[in-house]
Amino acid sequence: MMWIFLLSDTFIFSCFLLSYMTARMSTTVPWPTPAKSSPSRSQASISTLLIAIMTFVLISSSGTMAMAVNFGYRRDRAKPRP
Repeated sequence: MMWIFLLSDTFIFSCFLLSYMTARMSTTVPWPTPAKSSPSRSQASISTLLIAIMTFVLISSSGTMAMAVNFGYRRDRAKPRP
């Protein structure tokens, strides 16, 4: 089942990237640069902070899942429980 999940996840993200590339290449109007799209410097720092928080949450959840899989392989049922 894990291989099916990985394959489906790969297909979904490749479809997302292909559709983004198609939308980006088919337009004649130039897209705004990131420096010009944020109206003020404070909003840019807030968005950078939100990106940092989301990245930390993503890495933490990946680490938690890796530990749970490791405990599962060792058949240690006491450690993963809160």
